[in-house]
Amino acid sequence: MNEVMTRREAETLFPNEWVLMDNTEPVTDGNYRGRVLAHGKDKTEILRQAKGQTLPREVVVFFTGPVVPPGMKVLL
Repeated sequence: MNEVMTRREAETLFPNEWVLMDNTEPVTDGNYRGRVLAHGKDKTEILRQAKGQTLPREVVVFFTGPVVPPGMKVLL
């Protein structure tokens, strides 16, 4: 994909997937802006895909689904 998008737009396009994105416009609020370089259900697979590419200087990897699966609780 060559289109520059925000993290929120990537979350809408690729629900419950891992996304590797170049970080062309660094921000502090976590809503990265850049191009999606790879995406998929398996984090290991997108990182494997990334090895074969010449990556930009700054990239981010994030999951677009819930951090804690529904029905599970976090104990602190």
